[in-house]
Amino acid sequence: MSKSHLVEFKQLRYFAHVAEFASFTKAANYLDISPSVLSRQVRKLEVDLGKTLLIRDGRGVILTESGYILLEHCRKMLTALDDAVEAVMDAQLSGNVSLGFPPTLARYFSVPIIRAFHDLMPKAKLRVIEESTVSIEESIITGRLDMGLIYNPIHAQDLDLVFLLKEYLYLIAPKETILECDVNGVSLQKAAKLPLILPAYPNGHRRLIEAEMIKSACKPNLIMEVNSVRTTFELVAKSMGCTIFSSKGIDLLPKEDRHKVQMHKIHSSELITNLYIATSNKRVMTNTEKTLSKIIRNLCEEHFSVTQ
Repeated sequence: MSKSHLVEFKQLRYFAHVAEFASFTKAANYLDISPSVLSRQVRKLEVDLGKTLLIRDGRGVILTESGYILLEHCRKMLTALDDAVEAVMDAQLSGNVSLGFPPTLARYFSVPIIRAFHDLMPKAKLRVIEESTVSIEESIITGRLDMGLIYNPIHAQDLDLVFLLKEYLYLIAPKETILECDVNGVSLQKAAKLPLILPAYPNGHRRLIEAEMIKSACKPNLIMEVNSVRTTFELVAKSMGCTIFSSKGIDLLPKEDRHKVQMHKIHSSELITNLYIATSNKRVMTNTEKTLSKIIRNLCEEHFSVTQ
């Protein structure tokens, strides 16, 4: 019997995920099995093939030359297998998809997406998670989420990104704050001097704001670091400070509190945040995920201007 008959597709899938994540722990989390079970399956594959595929060290795993060769073929075989399964089920797309939303977008976007998803794919299941952009990004990379909507990715090298839209950032201040504004809004230098409440690093908005302030030879008068967008806007409404954010954040406030804040565009052509659909570049998207991505892009074009 040839050695190819000893190899199971399950073992190849397990090996491919370990190789792509460079970690038994991350691959096990993604596959929802224990690391010990995963390790035994990969080790059995190595024994059956008579080749060492992975070198294990304290920081993860490294592919051997044989491992690189097998991984290249695995990707082709597993993609073909996934395509074959989905082709058989083509009339009714199915499967499970997990999608992450930032809080500001969830308010606008989650219900239309969920409704369209279930209308087009009634046999598929969608799990929606509301988290910060940083958490969504990390969850995609580690395999806990399949897809996410994220602003200004930090680890773009680990993601496949589809651009959706750009949004201008605004100065959000308590209503009673006296500001030096003109017809174009407020300058970044003057905004920097105000008592600012900003998210902590490595938040993408924070990095963008400080990078633009450095270009303008100023730095933020930071009085508080708060990662919750809702809490930040509530603090501004209670006159605890100012913030710099998308105009959508105001909608997180109760209607009776929205009149307590003022919003002004900032003089900086580069103070723009970009929104993307993000997936892991370590695996191929299923047809169900591709369909969800199309739904998101279509709804985005329908509901949002690209220059908000």
